[in-house]
Amino acid sequence: MLHNMSIESMHWEEVAWQDMLEPRYAQAWDRLVEVVGDVPVFRRRPWVEMLQKHGIAHPWRLVLVWRDERPIALFPLFRSTHWQVNYLDMHAWSEGHYLIDPAEETAAWNELMEWFSVSGVSLLSMSLCVDPATIARFEDAGRAHGLIPCSQDVNSAARATLPRNWQRFERTRVCRVAPAEHLEQPQSWEEFESRLDKQTVTAVRKVERRLFQDYPDAQLTLTTGASPDREQVLRDFIAFHRARWQSHWAQSIFEEPRELAFFLEMMQQAFAEDSTAISSVRVRGRLVAAAIAHHAPGETACHCYHSLRDLNALPNRYAVGFLVLKQLVCWGIQHGASVTDMAYGFMEESKSMQGRDLAPTWELLVARSPFAARYLLPLNWLTLNLRYPLRLQLRRIRYHLAQFFHERKQRARRPANESGSEHSRNE
Repeated sequence: MLHNMSIESMHWEEVAWQDMLEPRYAQAWDRLVEVVGDVPVFRRRPWVEMLQKHGIAHPWRLVLVWRDERPIALFPLFRSTHWQVNYLDMHAWSEGHYLIDPAEETAAWNELMEWFSVSGVSLLSMSLCVDPATIARFEDAGRAHGLIPCSQDVNSAARATLPRNWQRFERTRVCRVAPAEHLEQPQSWEEFESRLDKQTVTAVRKVERRLFQDYPDAQLTLTTGASPDREQVLRDFIAFHRARWQSHWAQSIFEEPRELAFFLEMMQQAFAEDSTAISSVRVRGRLVAAAIAHHAPGETACHCYHSLRDLNALPNRYAVGFLVLKQLVCWGIQHGASVTDMAYGFMEESKSMQGRDLAPTWELLVARSPFAARYLLPLNWLTLNLRYPLRLQLRRIRYHLAQFFHERKQRARRPANESGSEHSRNE
């Protein structure tokens, strides 16, 4: 325990991350999961411990809020820069899924702001949010402690910060972040289709028929824990993920040994619990589309993520992404999920097909001083959002330089080989 401050019966406690496994804090985490109810598996302690085990998550502190000896909130935090602390987000949600007792939400935000005001950090980011009530409570708590709320629409901030030509990069996702879509799970796929306009349904069915007419060998498969070929499908999925990112001059997360080890252990455990499924489309034996869904026992939501398509192998007109989504939604229905959670970046066209008005996605931010709000915040956006485009350009430059020197070396060797062969002919 690093700090412990009390205000009447309410107090916050700052805990070093390595002490998180002590029984008192582990029990507080598990108790909050029970109180909040329906907490996603990505926010539960075993998941975070698995991340820590593989060296992926490097949290800085755990801030707990207590009323007497009862935990009412828990915030895992990490330092993104020297002057900013972020909420540790495990999944691409547009909502933080905070571990806060619903009856104590206002008090919990106030205690977090009390901690931040004495933490010595200049900026605090509590991840993304689309709920206006949560945004209002967060900002009111900040103002009550003399802090400066500076929450911002991530799309607007990115457009204001990034050069226009860099906003066109497909993988600069912060430029076109749509909120995660939480859809009420229908009782059948037909009910899901009934939410779409008739023109969209007709078009999707038409391209689905065209796919199997043009490619009679096309296969749409669903791999679960009961599938005998699940290991091979998992290897194919990882190879597909690597190939797709490399085609964008980028690096797949699976190139990192720690990320790969975590993903393999997570999928093996999920297969054993029958809580995950991989939907994939193959044409001529080649993987052209895939996505993963996860539905843990006791959860209401079926989470969809890692959506991949190869538009070079199969044109977009065949709507293979929608076929993958269809399988995952049907799998979630069979597993008893009442909500489909499509993270931001997951099949954005399927969200627009449903004609839903996507709410702005806000990053919850608060600053300790006008200087931090005016200067450090834009600097953070530049640092974080220019990092990927710059990395991308450097990879392209390195690739072309390697190609140039390789060709130059080949040209230098060619005359020597040709003169050698001519000499042997003369003899």
